[in-house]
Amino acid sequence: VTSPEQASAAVNDYLTVLAAIQEHRLDANISLKPTQMGLAIDEGLCHDNIAAILEQAHPQGIFVRIDMENSAYTERTLQIFETLWELGYRNVGVALQAYLRQACGPDALSAAWRRLAPGLGLPARFQDVMHSLLDSAESAALFDTEACAFSPRELQQNLQDGLEAARVWTQRN
Repeated sequence: VTSPEQASAAVNDYLTVLAAIQEHRLDANISLKPTQMGLAIDEGLCHDNIAAILEQAHPQGIFVRIDMENSAYTERTLQIFETLWELGYRNVGVALQAYLRQACGPDALSAAWRRLAPGLGLPARFQDVMHSLLDSAESAALFDTEACAFSPRELQQNLQDGLEAARVWTQRN
């Protein structure tokens, strides 16, 4: 998408899909790309476009997942999500895809989790386990090599597995 008109057309397509979901009483959610909503053009445009979709999706009980794209858009995507959440939109979440998690180091992964976990609506046990893993991972990051009590690589894998489990849980609920 390279113009506000293209982003607007994409929003209209999503609104059409939402209307069809309602008309046919489908049990469905939607997923969108921030750049398709205009993020590469203007962050405010993207925010407003996603909010318009959320407004129509909410009364229907439809969840809207914002996909992560590449690292150039990660921070702005998270900021838009957080702003929408703060404005009271609870039918929205972000998807941290495997390639993005692998591209992030332990520090970025930890920061993302600590920022986003409260807004994911996960059971307390998920959050407790993930915070425990994060504490261990952050401690492990102090060491360049494997320590006798824990493996930084293993901890990072456990964090990624936990994020994947949380993603699956949020899709089901």
